[in-house]
Amino acid sequence: MSDSVQLIPGNSLITETPEEGRALAIKMSRLIIKITQPDAAVRERLRPQFTPKMLLCLLP
Repeated sequence: MSDSVQLIPGNSLITETPEEGRALAIKMSRLIIKITQPDAAVRERLRPQFTPKMLLCLLP
């Protein structure tokens, strides 16, 4: 992982509101994706492959 990316701000996952917690979770997931594949063009090209699989994960 890059030393310049702070994945967990303030080194804590505790937030004041549930909305802040959800925003932090979304931010962390996006940062992890960027760290895993830093090339935006590659991410855009591969996104259609992963979207259907991601949607299956959301089903109950």
